[in-house]
Amino acid sequence: MLKEAGWNLHVDFHDHKKHIGKPRVVREFEVMGESSSKYIDYAFIDGKENVIAILEAKRTSKSADSGKAQGLQYANYIEKVYNSRPFIFYSNGYETYLWDDLYYPERKIWGFYSLEKLEFLLFQRKHRMSLNSIQLNPKIIDRGYQMEGVRRVLEDFETKRRKALLVMATGTGKTRVAMSIIDTLLQTHWIKRVLFLADRRELRQQAEDAFKKYIPYANQIQITSFLKSQDKNKPIFTATYNSMMSNYLDFPIDFFDLIIADESHRSIYNYYSELFRYFDALQIGLTATPVGYINRNTFTFFERPANDPTFYYSLEEAVTHNPPYLVKYRCVQHSTKEIMTDLKKEN
Repeated sequence: MLKEAGWNLHVDFHDHKKHIGKPRVVREFEVMGESSSKYIDYAFIDGKENVIAILEAKRTSKSADSGKAQGLQYANYIEKVYNSRPFIFYSNGYETYLWDDLYYPERKIWGFYSLEKLEFLLFQRKHRMSLNSIQLNPKIIDRGYQMEGVRRVLEDFETKRRKALLVMATGTGKTRVAMSIIDTLLQTHWIKRVLFLADRRELRQQAEDAFKKYIPYANQIQITSFLKSQDKNKPIFTATYNSMMSNYLDFPIDFFDLIIADESHRSIYNYYSELFRYFDALQIGLTATPVGYINRNTFTFFERPANDPTFYYSLEEAVTHNPPYLVKYRCVQHSTKEIMTDLKKEN
């Protein structure tokens, strides 16, 4: 798994000084403890000779959780000696956990982080801005409820939640709210790459048009097949669920910092839930389905209580607003001669 994350150079502690200046993973890394030397199973060293992460490895017969306390202790030793807090991994070979204990509780991941991602996390420690008082771009959203929706999501992220669910009636601006969230997170250094998923090509195209209009400074790429290496430097990626399912293994688990799932409903998580388990990223679900009709599993997936999304703006609220944002629908009953003929034949 380390090689899959780009850590190709593995050396023992007594040899690692021969590779100064090269990113590497060092086995049995020696560090001074409270009264004697301690040996960390694996230490991740960057090109500047900083210990940026550690791994506490347990036997497959033991639970991965049994490495948590030891990992924390070793991180304390590293911080005391190197004056920098490393990220903590612990694993038994079957389950792997990442613990950035300055910001988040530990969480299960599908592999290890690359040097690039660990360096971005270190960059965030110094440059990531607070979301509590950031001013939203009025050129993207200008309605009170839209601003409230964005604020609710940002507040959740600020309080260490990693998932959010937005429920907004069709026509009230779900996509613009998503654009505002992305714009804010990019500007404040919370994210570097975002994946926008849609269930149809037409909706994907609508999202791409919205990105061009509201976030023109961020280049985007459409995922339909394997990407060239230079394409992976772009900040915004769009895809249908089907195309992403065919290509997601071409990306490392830490590639995206934010995933937005448009039209989040039960069928998506029945068929495509692997996407959301594979990538370790902030996740936002968007849906127009009224709260009372949303499957309970959707709330569970986004770590919300039943019938309690992060933000809800209903059709009724949009219709009754003064002035109204939407007009009440009316049902028009219509059929065709062909349909009626077929029904008579079936009966």
